Amino acid sequence: MGGLVDELMPDYDVREMHALWVDAPSSRVWSELHQVTLREMPLFRALMFLRRPHPRNRSSVSLTDRPLLAEMASGAFVPLAQRRPANLVLGLVARPWQLTAGLNEVDGQGFAAFDEPGWVKILLGFDLEETDGRTRLRTETRIQATDAAARRRFRLYWLAVGPGSAMTRRSLLRAVKHRSEGENTAAPG
Repeated sequence: MGGLVDELMPDYDVREMHALWVDAPSSRVWSELHQVTLREMPLFRALMFLRRPHPRNRSSVSLTDRPLLAEMASGAFVPLAQRRPANLVLGLVARPWQLTAGLNEVDGQGFAAFDEPGWVKILLGFDLEETDGRTRLRTETRIQATDAAARRRFRLYWLAVGPGSAMTRRSLLRAVKHRSEGENTAAPG
């Protein structure tokens, strides 16, 4: 993917990329990326429901109409960089292998410098590239452990959740495509 993602995390332990073409200009795709909701991504919702450690907490996964990126930014993800309408990068510091998904709240400036042992830094990037009125929408996730112990824990965790993570990213891309191409009903999966 390059660009901002490479600048923010040139070295990583895990990398996941997905892309698709959207029959719409990048300005429209950018707008819809920022408006897509969990309601439009049933598969994403289902996997997040399963991620909850206790049945009593599962009800907290709602069919929210709040845009997903706004929801993420109001939580533990922090905006790291943005070049409209082409690039957006969010970051998170966490211990996702823990049932409570231990989070470490860092701001955008502290993300790059964060090196406390026992954590992983997660970077989620979006890249839009327009060609002849069509847009290639890409997402890239990079994960970098702060030490060898965290790297081992994360790799075991990733064996279990990696396929689901890939499905959620593709679900998000399909929902943005669906919205951008003028189909305003709920997107499949």
